Amino acid sequence: MKLDWDSEFFGHTIAELSGSVSRSGLEAVLNEAKKSSIELIQACVDLSDVDQINMLEENGFLFWETKVTYEKKLSLEKKEKPQYIEAQENNVPALQNIASQVFVDSKYYAVGFDKKKVDTLYEVWVEKAVKGTFDDFCLIHQDEDDILGFITAKILDKKTARIGLIGVDPRHQSKGTGTQLLLSLDAKLAEEGIEKIQVSTQGKNVVANNFYIKNSFYLKESHVWLYKKII
Repeated sequence: MKLDWDSEFFGHTIAELSGSVSRSGLEAVLNEAKKSSIELIQACVDLSDVDQINMLEENGFLFWETKVTYEKKLSLEKKEKPQYIEAQENNVPALQNIASQVFVDSKYYAVGFDKKKVDTLYEVWVEKAVKGTFDDFCLIHQDEDDILGFITAKILDKKTARIGLIGVDPRHQSKGTGTQLLLSLDAKLAEEGIEKIQVSTQGKNVVANNFYIKNSFYLKESHVWLYKKII
């Protein structure tokens, strides 16, 4: 499946292999990719599916990174009025300034895409979240007029939401800002009747993994990203 937004943003034709595929099926996919001028195919495979991982590696796919997904159940009991602040478009420059400082490790660096373009990915992401055109909304935590951090999320269905980005100004890290952002998100989603939140992070990001565990998230699943350059 071609990833239209990713392809347009990076200026490279990118596709994603969805679900498990047989050897004959993979051969057909790769042949079609060449005909369609696909430059990069990515695949996200459950870590327990060793046969699928081995088969992809035998056909030229390389390890990219690991993806760890956590989930937390929400209490719908409303003990007090929800407290949260939704970001507005005039907040975008401040949010992008934070994003430019804290999201410095995209998997797309590994495949040789233009670094300046990759650097702007999260700045574009947070702007789209504020406008509700990628993630559905962006919440902020602030001290008077100073934005300390932000969190974005997308509602997947009537019961589930997924965190997109969570970013804290480097000056305010390790001071509880991240936890306050999660509490704001809990309040917003509980008001919407959402029962559980999911979030994914890189396996190598020890700080992020421990942060979610400390905030009552539990491990849901682990995947490995693989990629293959076609042309």
